[in-house]
Amino acid sequence: AMRSLLPCVWLAHASPAKTLDIPGLERTSAQCECNVPNAPFWEDLRLATTDLLRARHFHGEPVDEMCKQLYPLIFQIVQHDPETGDFTVGIDKCISGLITSAVICAQSAAQGTAPEKWEHVESMWMITIQALDFCVHCLDNSNWPFKVQDLLENYADMAADPGAWRWRALEVDDAHPTAGADIPKLRFYLHWTKGIESELRFWRQRLNRDPTVNVQKSCQMRLEKWLETGEVHWYHDASLCDYLPSDSVRPLKVLNSGSGPFSPSPFYCGSRRVAVYSSDGLARHYHRLYDELNLEPLTTPVQCPVEQLFTCFPQNHFDITHMRNSLDHSFNPFAGIVQLLGVTRPGGYVLLRHARNEGVPGDFRVGLHQWAFDVDDPSSANQHFIIWNPTTRIDVTQELAGLAEVRTKLKDHPSDDAPEDEKYVWVDIRKRGS
Repeated sequence: AMRSLLPCVWLAHASPAKTLDIPGLERTSAQCECNVPNAPFWEDLRLATTDLLRARHFHGEPVDEMCKQLYPLIFQIVQHDPETGDFTVGIDKCISGLITSAVICAQSAAQGTAPEKWEHVESMWMITIQALDFCVHCLDNSNWPFKVQDLLENYADMAADPGAWRWRALEVDDAHPTAGADIPKLRFYLHWTKGIESELRFWRQRLNRDPTVNVQKSCQMRLEKWLETGEVHWYHDASLCDYLPSDSVRPLKVLNSGSGPFSPSPFYCGSRRVAVYSSDGLARHYHRLYDELNLEPLTTPVQCPVEQLFTCFPQNHFDITHMRNSLDHSFNPFAGIVQLLGVTRPGGYVLLRHARNEGVPGDFRVGLHQWAFDVDDPSSANQHFIIWNPTTRIDVTQELAGLAEVRTKLKDHPSDDAPEDEKYVWVDIRKRGS
Protein backbone atom coordinates (compact mmCIF):
# COMPACT_ATOMS: atom_id res chain seq x y z
CA ALA A 1 0.00 0.00 0.00
CA MET A 2 2.78 2.42 0.87
CA ARG A 3 4.65 1.84 -2.37
CA SER A 4 1.54 2.30 -4.50
CA LEU A 5 0.71 5.56 -2.70
CA LEU A 6 4.12 7.12 -3.30
CA PRO A 7 3.73 8.23 -6.95
CA CYS A 8 0.66 10.22 -5.95
CA VAL A 9 2.31 12.00 -3.06
CA TRP A 10 3.49 15.08 -4.87
CA LEU A 11 0.76 15.38 -7.50
CA ALA A 12 -1.92 15.26 -4.84
CA HIS A 13 -0.48 18.22 -2.96
CA ALA A 14 1.39 20.45 -5.40
CA SER A 15 -0.03 23.90 -5.84
CA PRO A 16 -0.28 25.23 -9.40
CA ALA A 17 3.15 26.16 -10.70
CA LYS A 18 2.18 29.80 -11.19
CA THR A 19 1.80 30.28 -7.43
CA LEU A 20 5.39 29.22 -6.92
CA ASP A 21 6.89 31.21 -9.72
CA ILE A 22 9.07 34.24 -10.31
CA PRO A 23 7.20 37.53 -10.91
CA GLY A 24 7.40 38.58 -14.54
CA LEU A 25 8.55 35.17 -15.79
CA GLU A 26 6.27 33.29 -18.16
CA ARG A 27 7.76 29.81 -18.24
CA THR A 28 8.14 28.55 -21.80
CA SER A 29 10.86 26.82 -23.78
CA ALA A 30 12.11 30.30 -24.77
CA GLN A 31 14.32 30.50 -21.67
CA CYS A 32 16.37 27.60 -23.07
CA GLU A 33 16.16 28.29 -26.80
CA CYS A 34 18.14 31.56 -26.71
CA ASN A 35 16.41 33.28 -29.64
CA VAL A 36 18.23 36.51 -28.90
CA PRO A 37 20.15 38.92 -31.20
CA ASN A 38 23.45 37.05 -30.71
CA ALA A 39 21.88 33.60 -31.09
CA PRO A 40 24.66 32.27 -33.40
CA PHE A 41 27.24 32.90 -30.65
CA TRP A 42 25.24 30.88 -28.13
CA GLU A 43 24.72 28.08 -30.63
CA ASP A 44 28.48 27.89 -31.24
CA LEU A 45 29.03 27.73 -27.47
CA ARG A 46 26.49 24.95 -27.10
CA LEU A 47 28.09 22.86 -29.84
CA ALA A 48 31.66 23.43 -28.59
CA THR A 49 30.75 22.51 -25.00
CA THR A 50 28.83 19.44 -26.12
CA ASP A 51 31.84 18.27 -28.13
CA LEU A 52 34.19 18.71 -25.17
CA LEU A 53 31.92 16.74 -22.85
CA ARG A 54 31.37 13.92 -25.33
CA ALA A 55 35.10 13.62 -25.88
CA ARG A 56 35.68 13.75 -22.10
CA HIS A 57 37.96 16.76 -22.65
CA PHE A 58 36.17 19.15 -20.30
CA HIS A 59 39.41 20.26 -18.70
CA GLY A 60 42.76 21.84 -19.47
CA GLU A 61 43.57 24.53 -22.03
CA PRO A 62 40.34 24.34 -24.09
CA VAL A 63 38.30 25.21 -21.00
CA ASP A 64 40.65 28.05 -20.05
CA GLU A 65 40.49 29.56 -23.55
CA MET A 66 36.68 29.39 -23.59
CA CYS A 67 36.47 31.09 -20.18
CA LYS A 68 38.70 33.97 -21.30
CA GLN A 69 36.07 34.80 -23.90
CA LEU A 70 33.05 34.09 -21.72
CA TYR A 71 34.03 35.71 -18.40
CA PRO A 72 33.41 39.36 -19.49
CA LEU A 73 30.14 38.31 -21.09
CA ILE A 74 28.90 36.73 -17.86
CA PHE A 75 29.10 40.06 -16.07
CA GLN A 76 27.30 41.81 -18.88
CA ILE A 77 24.35 39.53 -18.16
CA VAL A 78 24.65 39.33 -14.38
CA GLN A 79 24.61 42.24 -11.94
CA HIS A 80 26.65 41.72 -8.78
CA ASP A 81 26.05 43.62 -5.55
CA PRO A 82 29.44 43.63 -3.75
CA GLU A 83 27.85 44.65 -0.44
CA THR A 84 25.41 41.75 -0.21
CA GLY A 85 27.19 39.35 -2.55
CA ASP A 86 23.91 38.80 -4.43
CA PHE A 87 23.74 38.15 -8.16
CA THR A 88 20.80 39.41 -10.24
CA VAL A 89 20.00 37.72 -13.54
CA GLY A 90 17.91 39.36 -16.28
CA ILE A 91 15.10 37.08 -17.41
CA ASP A 92 15.30 38.35 -21.01
CA LYS A 93 18.77 36.89 -21.55
CA CYS A 94 20.07 33.52 -22.79
CA ILE A 95 19.87 31.88 -19.37
CA SER A 96 20.97 28.41 -20.49
CA GLY A 97 23.97 29.98 -22.23
CA LEU A 98 24.80 31.90 -19.06
CA ILE A 99 24.71 28.67 -17.05
CA THR A 100 27.01 26.95 -19.52
CA SER A 101 29.41 29.90 -19.43
CA ALA A 102 29.51 29.99 -15.63
CA VAL A 103 30.18 26.24 -15.34
CA ILE A 104 33.00 26.53 -17.88
CA CYS A 105 34.59 29.35 -15.87
CA ALA A 106 34.10 27.45 -12.62
CA GLN A 107 35.98 24.52 -14.13
CA SER A 108 38.68 26.85 -15.43
CA ALA A 109 39.14 28.41 -11.98
CA ALA A 110 39.15 24.99 -10.30
CA GLN A 111 42.06 23.73 -12.41
CA GLY A 112 44.09 26.88 -11.72
CA THR A 113 46.78 27.38 -9.09
CA ALA A 114 45.75 30.72 -7.55
CA PRO A 115 45.36 30.49 -3.74
CA GLU A 116 42.00 32.25 -3.94
CA LYS A 117 40.70 30.03 -6.75
CA TRP A 118 37.94 28.63 -4.53
CA GLU A 119 36.39 32.12 -4.37
CA HIS A 120 36.09 32.21 -8.17
CA VAL A 121 34.70 28.67 -8.23
CA GLU A 122 32.13 29.62 -5.62
CA SER A 123 31.06 32.84 -7.37
CA MET A 124 30.58 31.05 -10.70
CA TRP A 125 28.44 28.43 -9.00
CA MET A 126 26.39 31.07 -7.20
CA ILE A 127 25.58 32.52 -10.62
CA THR A 128 24.78 29.06 -11.99
CA ILE A 129 22.39 28.08 -9.22
CA GLN A 130 20.70 31.50 -9.29
CA ALA A 131 20.23 31.33 -13.06
CA LEU A 132 18.96 27.75 -12.94
CA ASP A 133 15.78 28.92 -11.21
CA PHE A 134 14.83 30.69 -14.46
CA CYS A 135 15.16 27.69 -16.78
CA VAL A 136 14.78 24.63 -14.53
CA HIS A 137 11.53 23.86 -16.39
CA CYS A 138 13.07 23.50 -19.86
CA LEU A 139 16.76 22.68 -19.53
CA ASP A 140 16.43 18.89 -19.54
CA ASN A 141 14.36 19.00 -22.75
CA SER A 142 16.76 21.33 -24.51
CA ASN A 143 19.90 20.64 -26.53
CA TRP A 144 22.16 22.28 -23.95
CA PRO A 145 24.69 19.80 -22.53
CA PHE A 146 24.31 20.48 -18.79
CA LYS A 147 21.15 19.02 -17.26
CA VAL A 148 19.43 19.87 -13.98
CA GLN A 149 20.65 16.72 -12.20
CA ASP A 150 24.27 17.39 -13.29
CA LEU A 151 24.13 20.96 -12.05
CA LEU A 152 22.53 20.28 -8.68
CA GLU A 153 24.86 17.40 -7.81
CA ASN A 154 27.96 19.36 -8.85
CA TYR A 155 26.75 22.38 -6.89
CA ALA A 156 26.36 20.15 -3.81
CA ASP A 157 29.93 18.89 -4.31
CA MET A 158 31.18 22.45 -4.60
CA ALA A 159 29.28 23.60 -1.50
CA ALA A 160 31.02 20.90 0.53
CA ASP A 161 34.53 21.89 -0.58
CA PRO A 162 34.95 24.67 -3.19
CA GLY A 163 38.73 24.23 -3.23
CA ALA A 164 38.54 20.55 -4.17
CA TRP A 165 35.68 20.75 -6.65
CA ARG A 166 36.07 19.55 -10.25
CA TRP A 167 33.30 18.87 -12.74
CA ARG A 168 31.86 15.40 -12.17
CA ALA A 169 30.11 13.75 -15.09
CA LEU A 170 27.04 11.81 -13.98
CA GLU A 171 25.10 8.91 -15.38
CA VAL A 172 21.36 9.50 -15.66
CA ASP A 173 19.76 8.36 -12.39
CA ASP A 174 16.05 7.58 -12.71
CA ALA A 175 15.78 7.51 -8.90
CA HIS A 176 17.12 11.06 -8.54
CA PRO A 177 14.55 13.52 -7.14
CA THR A 178 14.68 15.56 -10.36
CA ALA A 179 13.85 12.60 -12.63
CA GLY A 180 10.43 13.18 -14.17
CA ALA A 181 9.64 15.93 -11.68
CA ASP A 182 7.17 18.71 -12.39
CA ILE A 183 8.06 22.39 -12.00
CA PRO A 184 6.97 22.82 -8.35
CA LYS A 185 8.92 19.76 -7.25
CA LEU A 186 11.98 20.81 -9.27
CA ARG A 187 11.96 24.26 -7.68
CA PHE A 188 11.59 22.88 -4.15
CA TYR A 189 14.55 20.58 -4.77
CA LEU A 190 16.53 23.42 -6.34
CA HIS A 191 15.94 25.66 -3.32
CA TRP A 192 16.79 22.78 -0.98
CA THR A 193 20.08 22.32 -2.81
CA LYS A 194 20.81 26.03 -2.47
CA GLY A 195 20.57 25.61 1.31
CA ILE A 196 23.26 22.93 1.52
CA GLU A 197 26.09 25.46 1.73
CA SER A 198 24.70 27.18 4.84
CA GLU A 199 23.90 23.83 6.47
CA LEU A 200 27.46 22.60 6.00
CA ARG A 201 28.87 25.90 7.25
CA PHE A 202 26.87 25.40 10.46
CA TRP A 203 28.10 21.83 10.96
CA ARG A 204 31.69 22.68 10.06
CA GLN A 205 31.66 24.95 13.12
CA ARG A 206 29.89 22.45 15.42
CA LEU A 207 32.27 19.63 14.49
CA ASN A 208 35.41 21.71 15.06
CA ARG A 209 37.42 20.90 18.18
CA ASP A 210 39.06 24.34 18.13
CA PRO A 211 37.38 26.41 20.90
CA THR A 212 38.03 29.63 18.96
CA VAL A 213 35.76 28.25 16.20
CA ASN A 214 33.30 26.11 18.16
CA VAL A 215 32.90 28.75 20.84
CA GLN A 216 30.02 27.36 22.93
CA LYS A 217 31.29 25.26 25.80
CA SER A 218 28.23 23.01 25.74
CA CYS A 219 28.81 22.28 22.03
CA GLN A 220 32.45 21.42 22.68
CA MET A 221 31.48 19.04 25.47
CA ARG A 222 28.82 17.40 23.30
CA LEU A 223 31.33 16.85 20.50
CA GLU A 224 34.00 15.37 22.76
CA LYS A 225 31.58 13.05 24.52
CA TRP A 226 30.22 11.80 21.19
CA LEU A 227 33.68 11.19 19.76
CA GLU A 228 34.76 9.30 22.89
CA THR A 229 31.64 7.23 23.63
CA GLY A 230 29.24 7.54 20.69
CA GLU A 231 26.65 8.94 23.10
CA VAL A 232 24.67 11.99 22.04
CA HIS A 233 21.29 13.44 23.00
CA TRP A 234 19.13 12.79 19.93
CA TYR A 235 15.53 12.43 21.14
CA HIS A 236 13.33 14.48 23.46
CA ASP A 237 11.12 11.69 24.77
CA ALA A 238 11.66 10.53 28.33
CA SER A 239 12.24 7.08 26.85
CA LEU A 240 11.80 5.46 23.45
CA CYS A 241 11.36 2.12 25.18
CA ASP A 242 7.67 2.90 25.72
CA TYR A 243 7.16 2.69 21.94
CA LEU A 244 8.97 -0.64 21.49
CA PRO A 245 7.28 -4.05 21.71
CA SER A 246 8.05 -5.67 25.05
CA ASP A 247 7.20 -9.23 23.98
CA SER A 248 9.24 -9.42 20.77
CA VAL A 249 12.07 -11.95 20.65
CA ARG A 250 13.61 -10.56 17.46
CA PRO A 251 16.27 -7.81 17.53
CA LEU A 252 14.86 -4.30 17.99
CA LYS A 253 15.75 -1.63 15.46
CA VAL A 254 15.27 2.14 15.37
CA LEU A 255 15.91 4.44 12.40
CA ASN A 256 17.21 7.92 13.22
CA SER A 257 16.47 9.62 9.90
CA GLY A 258 17.83 13.12 9.28
CA SER A 259 20.36 12.43 11.99
CA GLY A 260 22.88 15.11 11.05
CA PRO A 261 26.55 14.21 11.60
CA PHE A 262 26.06 13.15 15.26
CA SER A 263 24.85 9.58 14.82
CA PRO A 264 24.11 7.85 18.15
CA SER A 265 25.18 4.49 19.52
CA PRO A 266 22.72 1.72 20.44
CA PHE A 267 20.69 2.11 23.63
CA TYR A 268 19.13 -0.35 26.08
CA CYS A 269 15.64 -1.02 27.31
CA GLY A 270 16.41 -2.90 30.47
CA SER A 271 18.77 -5.65 29.35
CA ARG A 272 17.62 -5.53 25.73
CA ARG A 273 19.91 -3.84 23.22
CA VAL A 274 18.24 -1.59 20.64
CA ALA A 275 20.19 -0.98 17.43
CA VAL A 276 20.08 2.57 16.06
CA TYR A 277 20.56 3.13 12.33
CA SER A 278 21.26 6.72 11.29
CA SER A 279 20.68 8.20 7.84
CA ASP A 280 20.77 11.67 6.34
CA GLY A 281 20.47 13.26 2.91
CA LEU A 282 23.75 15.10 3.53
CA ALA A 283 25.70 12.17 5.04
CA ARG A 284 28.25 12.08 2.23
CA HIS A 285 29.10 15.69 3.01
CA TYR A 286 29.38 14.96 6.73
CA HIS A 287 31.90 12.23 5.93
CA ARG A 288 33.93 14.82 4.07
CA LEU A 289 33.77 17.09 7.13
CA TYR A 290 35.00 14.25 9.36
CA ASP A 291 38.05 13.93 7.11
CA GLU A 292 38.58 17.69 6.87
CA LEU A 293 38.52 18.05 10.67
CA ASN A 294 40.44 14.81 11.42
CA LEU A 295 37.54 13.22 13.30
CA GLU A 296 37.10 9.48 13.85
CA PRO A 297 33.51 8.95 15.02
CA LEU A 298 32.47 5.60 16.45
CA THR A 299 29.25 5.68 14.43
CA THR A 300 28.36 7.55 11.24
CA PRO A 301 25.17 8.00 9.18
CA VAL A 302 24.50 6.44 5.79
CA GLN A 303 23.68 8.62 2.80
CA CYS A 304 19.92 8.46 2.35
CA PRO A 305 17.40 11.32 2.04
CA VAL A 306 14.13 10.69 3.83
CA GLU A 307 12.34 10.90 0.48
CA GLN A 308 14.32 7.85 -0.72
CA LEU A 309 14.28 5.49 2.27
CA PHE A 310 12.79 2.69 0.14
CA THR A 311 16.06 2.61 -1.83
CA CYS A 312 18.17 2.27 1.34
CA PHE A 313 16.25 -0.02 3.71
CA PRO A 314 13.78 -2.91 3.49
CA GLN A 315 10.09 -2.30 3.95
CA ASN A 316 8.57 -3.14 7.35
CA HIS A 317 12.04 -3.19 8.91
CA PHE A 318 12.17 -0.80 11.90
CA ASP A 319 10.18 -0.81 15.13
CA ILE A 320 10.52 2.99 15.32
CA THR A 321 11.46 5.58 12.73
CA HIS A 322 12.33 8.92 14.28
CA MET A 323 13.05 12.48 13.10
CA ARG A 324 13.84 15.50 15.23
CA ASN A 325 14.05 18.99 13.72
CA SER A 326 14.98 17.56 10.34
CA LEU A 327 11.88 16.58 8.35
CA ASP A 328 11.04 20.27 7.92
CA HIS A 329 14.49 20.63 6.28
CA SER A 330 13.57 18.18 3.52
CA PHE A 331 12.32 19.21 0.10
CA ASN A 332 9.18 17.02 0.20
CA PRO A 333 8.23 16.21 3.81
CA PHE A 334 4.98 14.41 3.07
CA ALA A 335 6.78 12.04 0.69
CA GLY A 336 9.27 11.55 3.53
CA ILE A 337 6.49 10.54 5.93
CA VAL A 338 5.20 7.97 3.43
CA GLN A 339 8.72 6.56 3.15
CA LEU A 340 9.11 6.48 6.94
CA LEU A 341 5.88 4.53 7.24
CA GLY A 342 7.00 2.16 4.50
CA VAL A 343 10.15 1.09 6.35
CA THR A 344 8.34 0.89 9.73
CA ARG A 345 6.92 -2.44 10.88
CA PRO A 346 3.13 -2.83 11.10
CA GLY A 347 2.17 -1.65 14.57
CA GLY A 348 5.38 0.39 14.82
CA TYR A 349 5.74 4.12 15.22
CA VAL A 350 6.92 7.11 13.22
CA LEU A 351 7.91 9.73 15.80
CA LEU A 352 8.26 13.35 14.62
CA ARG A 353 9.53 16.05 17.02
CA HIS A 354 9.87 19.50 15.48
CA ALA A 355 9.88 23.14 16.47
CA ARG A 356 6.64 24.81 15.49
CA ASN A 357 6.67 26.88 12.27
CA GLU A 358 10.45 26.86 11.98
CA GLY A 359 10.39 28.24 8.44
CA VAL A 360 8.36 31.34 9.25
CA PRO A 361 11.00 33.65 10.85
CA GLY A 362 13.19 33.46 7.72
CA ASP A 363 10.21 33.72 5.35
CA PHE A 364 10.95 30.15 4.17
CA ARG A 365 14.19 31.31 2.52
CA VAL A 366 16.87 30.61 5.15
CA GLY A 367 18.99 27.52 4.56
CA LEU A 368 16.93 24.35 4.18
CA HIS A 369 13.82 25.79 5.85
CA GLN A 370 11.17 25.67 3.10
CA TRP A 371 8.40 24.25 5.32
CA ALA A 372 6.59 24.82 8.59
CA PHE A 373 4.88 22.27 10.88
CA ASP A 374 1.83 23.17 12.97
CA VAL A 375 -1.50 21.92 14.28
CA ASP A 376 -4.83 22.97 12.80
CA ASP A 377 -6.48 24.04 16.07
CA PRO A 378 -4.31 24.32 19.21
CA SER A 379 -7.41 24.34 21.44
CA SER A 380 -8.85 21.12 19.99
CA ALA A 381 -8.54 17.79 21.77
CA ASN A 382 -8.12 16.11 18.36
CA GLN A 383 -5.43 18.19 16.68
CA HIS A 384 -4.41 17.55 13.08
CA PHE A 385 -0.80 17.65 11.94
CA ILE A 386 -0.32 20.33 9.28
CA ILE A 387 2.61 20.80 6.89
CA TRP A 388 2.55 24.15 5.12
CA ASN A 389 4.36 26.98 3.40
CA PRO A 390 3.05 30.01 1.49
CA THR A 391 1.98 27.87 -1.50
CA THR A 392 1.06 24.48 -0.05
CA ARG A 393 -0.97 23.11 2.87
CA ILE A 394 -1.16 19.38 3.71
CA ASP A 395 -3.35 17.95 6.47
CA VAL A 396 -1.24 14.88 7.25
CA THR A 397 -3.77 13.45 9.70
CA GLN A 398 -6.43 13.49 7.02
CA GLU A 399 -4.17 12.17 4.25
CA LEU A 400 -3.02 9.18 6.30
CA ALA A 401 -6.49 8.17 7.50
CA GLY A 402 -6.83 4.43 6.92
CA LEU A 403 -3.08 3.90 6.74
CA ALA A 404 -2.05 5.03 10.19
CA GLU A 405 -3.25 6.58 13.43
CA VAL A 406 -1.87 10.11 13.83
CA ARG A 407 -1.75 11.70 17.28
CA THR A 408 -0.58 15.32 17.41
CA LYS A 409 -0.15 17.87 20.15
CA LEU A 410 1.76 21.03 20.96
CA LYS A 411 4.27 20.86 23.79
CA ASP A 412 6.55 23.40 25.38
CA HIS A 413 9.87 23.74 23.60
CA PRO A 414 12.30 21.29 25.27
CA SER A 415 15.31 23.65 25.19
CA ASP A 416 15.99 25.44 28.46
CA ASP A 417 16.85 28.71 26.73
CA ALA A 418 13.80 28.78 24.41
CA PRO A 419 11.26 31.62 24.86
CA GLU A 420 8.23 30.66 26.94
CA ASP A 421 5.83 30.91 24.00
CA GLU A 422 7.92 28.62 21.75
CA LYS A 423 6.25 25.26 21.10
CA TYR A 424 7.12 21.87 19.68
CA VAL A 425 4.87 19.90 17.34
CA TRP A 426 4.85 16.39 18.80
CA VAL A 427 3.54 13.73 16.39
CA ASP A 428 3.12 9.99 16.96
CA ILE A 429 2.11 8.08 13.82
CA ARG A 430 1.29 4.41 14.41
CA LYS A 431 1.29 2.23 11.32
CA ARG A 432 -1.73 -0.04 11.13
CA GLY A 433 -1.08 -3.75 11.45
CA SER A 434 -1.02 -6.07 8.43
